Amino acid sequence: MVENSDIEKYFLQILPEIFPSDECRALLTLIAGERPGVLLMSVQEEDEKVVENFCNDFNLELRFMGERNELFEPGAFIAHEEDRFSVLEESHGKFYTCSDEAVGKFLGYPEDAIKFYSSTEEDEIPGQKFREKVKGLFERDVLDEEDLKHLQLVDYVPRPEKENIIEAVKRGKKKEKSLRQFDERRETRVAEIYLRELYERFDVEEFLSS
Repeated sequence: MVENSDIEKYFLQILPEIFPSDECRALLTLIAGERPGVLLMSVQEEDEKVVENFCNDFNLELRFMGERNELFEPGAFIAHEEDRFSVLEESHGKFYTCSDEAVGKFLGYPEDAIKFYSSTEEDEIPGQKFREKVKGLFERDVLDEEDLKHLQLVDYVPRPEKENIIEAVKRGKKKEKSLRQFDERRETRVAEIYLRELYERFDVEEFLSS
């Protein structure tokens, strides 16, 4: 089992120097057992060994996919089970050689969210319809500020319908609970630090207008 000091070293020192906080939090959620897979975007060649060591230490499966050249870097797909990569291997597309739908399934996104995202026209922004719907629900007091905070923990774009957004809020709250339970089990403060950082920089107006 990975020592608490190693968990803190990875998530408070090593990983934040390489990856944005959202991707670090995704890895934390993965080892907390609250998601089946993670994608780290555009991994630099000099950082591949760090990712490999992390996966070895936490008994995770890893695949680097996509080419490395002057314009692109490969992505690191990480999961608990080797079988999860089959959904990627069976697809073909421009997203690290995979289709958007396959990547969504690998990451454990809801089927309706995957269909909504993949059916969006190229000149449309999926998140814009979602934000407009959330804004309307917030203005009608269907959602409150705490609900919006928990939507930040949802890493997919929900269908812009009331029931889907409310379900996404529930997923965000469940994810927070799992992260806090991880801290309790492992006697660390890593999840607390990540959650506090996320919530402290939260701004309602910015969230609704982004």
